[in-house]
Amino acid sequence: MPDQLERSPLGFAQPTAIDRGERRIARRLPFNKVVAAAFFDQRDSLTRPVRLIAEDISSAGIRLAGPQRFTKGSFGVVQLDRDDGSFGLVGVTVVHTQAIDAMIHVAGAQFVSLPDRLAAERFIRPDGRLLALDRLPMSA
Repeated sequence: MPDQLERSPLGFAQPTAIDRGERRIARRLPFNKVVAAAFFDQRDSLTRPVRLIAEDISSAGIRLAGPQRFTKGSFGVVQLDRDDGSFGLVGVTVVHTQAIDAMIHVAGAQFVSLPDRLAAERFIRPDGRLLALDRLPMSA
């Protein structure tokens, strides 16, 4: 499968063109991988990262599943690994949610750009490298 992230100088994914020929914004591709994600709460504080299952992906968004309850409209960051072993961070906004049962929740999340100020304040390490979400303490 080709690399799912467009390159940018800092490793942040950039939204790609939208395919308007389908009912969905873009064609989904199978993508079954564990990803690290963190979301912002109502006070704009970043939550502890969680591990989620990315069940499919497109150029416009990603479907996430796990024990985390999602709130429609919430903003977060997902870490996606590249084929070469590096990774990128992409901003997401939750556009729909579904509770499968008491333990599994699913979110459809649209890719959005991370504001430069937010990226610099929260996701760039002092040495200038990108912060890896999957190396931070995870929520239980």
